[in-house]
Amino acid sequence: MGNYDVFLNHRGPDVKKSFVDHLFASFEAAGILHCFVDYKSIDSGEENWDAIEHAIHHSKVHIAIFSPGYAASSWCLRELVNILECRSSGRSQLFLPVFFNVCPSDLRHIDSSSSKSCYSSAFLKLAGRNDSQAIQNWMNALKEASMIHGWTLQDTAQGFEARLVKLIVSEVLNVINRTILDIAKYPVGVNEKLQLALDLMQINKAQRAKRLAGNPKLDECSERSIHDPWLDTSGYCSRV
Repeated sequence: MGNYDVFLNHRGPDVKKSFVDHLFASFEAAGILHCFVDYKSIDSGEENWDAIEHAIHHSKVHIAIFSPGYAASSWCLRELVNILECRSSGRSQLFLPVFFNVCPSDLRHIDSSSSKSCYSSAFLKLAGRNDSQAIQNWMNALKEASMIHGWTLQDTAQGFEARLVKLIVSEVLNVINRTILDIAKYPVGVNEKLQLALDLMQINKAQRAKRLAGNPKLDECSERSIHDPWLDTSGYCSRV
C-alpha cells in the first residue's frame, strides 16, 4: 500500500469500461501514474475495504463520479463518507464532484415524498439492508457533495466525454504540480540559520559599499544595490 495522486470514486457498471477507463488512461498519458481505481489497484490477497480506505486517506485528489446507478452501491457511499471526512480535515487537496448524466439536485432530494431523484428508488432498497444511521450518513454525504462546485457532463462539456476528461486532467495537474513545503511542527535551528544569512547579507552590503566608494564611475543603479541586498551581488551595473 502506498500513496496516490488521485482516488476515483465511481459506480463500476455505469462508467468503468467507458468514462473511467478513458480518464485513467489520460491520467497515465499526462504523467499522473499513481491513480487508485479499485479494479486496477487492489492486489490479489488484499482486503478490499482496507486497501480502499488506505487509498482514500493517502490520496491528494479525490474525484467522485456521480452516475445514475451510483447510489445503488453501498461501497460507493461508504467511500464518499470517508472522502468528505478527508476534505473536512484538510487531507484532501481537491475534491471534485463530477455529475455524469445526473444533476446535483438528484443528490439533494432523495427522501422527499414527491422526489424525482434517480437515487430515490436505490435508497428504498438500501433501507431494507442497512441501519437507519448509515442511510442518514449517506444521504448527508450526497447532499454535502451536491453543494460543492463540480462539473456536469452536459453543462461543463456539452455532453462530450473527451472534453470533460481533458478538463479533469488539467485540473488535477494544477493541483499535484504545486510544490508544498513541509514545515516541521517544532523547527530546530531555524533562528541560528536565519541570523547567519542576515550576517552574510550585511557583510556583502558593506563590501559593495566599499567598492562603490573607491569607484566614482558607478551609476545610481549600483548605488541602489547597497541598500538592497537582493540585487546583483557584484555591486556593478552592465553600463559601467
